[in-house]
Amino acid sequence: MSSPKFDSYDWENDPNWKEFTGTSTSINKLKEEYFKKNIDPNYKSSNNNNTTTQRPSASTSSPRTSSTSSTSTTTTRPKPTFRRFLYGAWVIAQTSVIFFTLFYFISGNPYFFYKALLGATIAYSIPIFNTFEGRKPDRALAAQLVQNENAQFVFYCMIFYFLGSSSLVYLLPNFIYSFFHILKLVIPYTARVPFIKNLLEKVNSTNTKAIDFAISVEINIVLIAFFGIFSSFSNILLVFIYFRYLKLRYQFSQKIKSKINEYSQIVDQLSAHPSCPTFIRNIIPKIKMLLSPLTLDACCYRLFCLPECFAFISGGIHQFESRDNAEYLDQKGGIIERYKDLAKQNNIWLSLGGFHEKIKDDPNDMIYNTHLIIDSNGVIISEYRKMHLFDVDIPSKGVKMNESKVVKGGNDLVVCDSPVGKLGLSICYDLRFPELYLSLRRMDAQILLVPSAFMKSTDHHSKRSSYGHSMIIDLWGKVLHDLPDNVNDIAFVDIDLDYISTCRENIPVFNHKKLNNYKI
Repeated sequence: MSSPKFDSYDWENDPNWKEFTGTSTSINKLKEEYFKKNIDPNYKSSNNNNTTTQRPSASTSSPRTSSTSSTSTTTTRPKPTFRRFLYGAWVIAQTSVIFFTLFYFISGNPYFFYKALLGATIAYSIPIFNTFEGRKPDRALAAQLVQNENAQFVFYCMIFYFLGSSSLVYLLPNFIYSFFHILKLVIPYTARVPFIKNLLEKVNSTNTKAIDFAISVEINIVLIAFFGIFSSFSNILLVFIYFRYLKLRYQFSQKIKSKINEYSQIVDQLSAHPSCPTFIRNIIPKIKMLLSPLTLDACCYRLFCLPECFAFISGGIHQFESRDNAEYLDQKGGIIERYKDLAKQNNIWLSLGGFHEKIKDDPNDMIYNTHLIIDSNGVIISEYRKMHLFDVDIPSKGVKMNESKVVKGGNDLVVCDSPVGKLGLSICYDLRFPELYLSLRRMDAQILLVPSAFMKSTDHHSKRSSYGHSMIIDLWGKVLHDLPDNVNDIAFVDIDLDYISTCRENIPVFNHKKLNNYKI
């Protein structure tokens, strides 16, 4: 029996044909595909040319474009009407933000304030629709929405639409963003009027500074809202929710993060200046402590560093108190167990050093001065025992210390991995021995931690004085933070491992060392 011919095949009475058909490809092509697969494997299509259909790119100018060659034909369909509608709606919404903000500025009528926020909400929502159209709601989608900048700005608008009193300050970021969006669209249409085109291009050249200003306003709004509580300009709920918004922005916006860290460094420098009034110097740490969760809670990876003797401090003739208050690292209900819980509860890494660690079954009842690294799961991942012990007698300064009376020195160098980079561990007096840090560098340490309780003649402690001045120093020796003495404060810094690598590549000092020639 001969095989049936394609053109004469009884498609209507084939029970499997309907299951094979679909709407995404032409019926004729489906028929050919089905016939070859199920009826006649030797069948060859009479159409030797391949035909494909594509969506137009953003640069497509004509509604329909076709290009034909000897082997293929490509046809682009016009952009769907709904897409054009969304684009038009986006332009109108951005324009409304500009005009309603200006109307509010001129008249002071709250009606225009809320219309400007509504326009901004629509303008930010449209790109979200384009990005997530057709996606099934799930946790992955929710996570991406949280990171989406347009979604964050929708949140911003909703905060002030429902909770904020009308204020031009709240509208400024949206106005700046919308203004430069529309300006870019307008400039090409002014080509026939060079004067206008040049003027608009000059204005557009200020885009970077204007955006930087808008970011500054976003950050400062939290302070405006906070102090506005006392004048009934804002309320506690507004401050709390906006604070959460700013934490979100800090986590996912590098510009916001950089600006906040820049402000933090400026405040540190001003408060440390001798001319800074005492009452301001005292209130600044309190404000920073209030705002510190903004940076502490928002970071993806966090390392919180405490100084030497963070749990207990003594010294001089009282140094045996260190031994009396020492604990085992695994002691139930002990200090380290509590810090482990703290790390786990707050999802942070801890650098704790030095800690007075009891030595099990030590015949001389000695202790270690130990630097610990605890991860965000509450697990001790590294232990460094202080190697160089502080045994000094300086009569002219009234300093006498004999650390080795109660402390047993360690022998092992420690470099450990962490989310912020490879950590080289040391403690206080170790700083006097450059060979130690050369060795840590050879072990690929990227960050050197030196928790210390350097001595100073102050009233810091009735039995022991410490210098304070916790510092963060970059690899060029630039002091990024120097916390004031006798002030409870926290310094924050972003660690850029790429910057460290670049500096080492630019001046490869380590490659130039003649280690075999040095006699130590």
